[in-house]
Amino acid sequence: MNKPSYGIDAPNVVFNLLVFSFVALLLTGLSFYFDKPVWLILYFSAISLSLFCTGCWLIYSTKVAKPRLLARLVEELHLQGDEKILDIGCGRGMLLIEAAKRIQTGKVCGIDLWSRKDQSGNSMDKTLSNAQLEKVDDRIEVQTADMRSIPYPDSSFDVVVSNLAIHNVPGEAGRLQALSEIMRVLKPGGSFLLLDIHYAKQYAQILKEKTQTISLEPIYKYCPTLRVLKGTKK
Repeated sequence: MNKPSYGIDAPNVVFNLLVFSFVALLLTGLSFYFDKPVWLILYFSAISLSLFCTGCWLIYSTKVAKPRLLARLVEELHLQGDEKILDIGCGRGMLLIEAAKRIQTGKVCGIDLWSRKDQSGNSMDKTLSNAQLEKVDDRIEVQTADMRSIPYPDSSFDVVVSNLAIHNVPGEAGRLQALSEIMRVLKPGGSFLLLDIHYAKQYAQILKEKTQTISLEPIYKYCPTLRVLKGTKK
């Protein structure tokens, strides 16, 4: 039986970490073989172990920590089942599908530019395939779009979510535009859930004036440290 696959985040980073850890291990062996100083052997050994552990931690974060975290956070949204939800930078659909599992008459829309640098094998077809395998394809809608220009009218959504996507927008002005678009399409009283590894404190400061409540939670089990920004629009 086929199972959904959500890829690896930052695949090039993971690959480089594991390759360089192997190179450092090779240098450790060569240093030992050519009778180099003990400190040099220990130095290359430490580098190899550090790089290997970091690469494995990134894989663990994507494959184990992230699914558990997203399930908890979506559960905390206390969805009623009829909401219209938007996932910004939906990727292969992990958060999109987690939300779709909790609605019956609502709709979950996802937008992305499908960068494979940010997520391995990222594509609309893979997202739709995952949704079909999870039996929620009748509750989702996916399209190619830039979060700086969201193709939906004002106040279209009850909930807006985003997972590890906004930091990929180049430039502070671009990220500010993305946040402005999120607030534009979110209904008054609607909730937002934004997860990111960079700039989350800046997001909170920018959104503070437009929200009734806002909270920022660090997640240290993810590599690198992830921050969860939650709030309700005025």
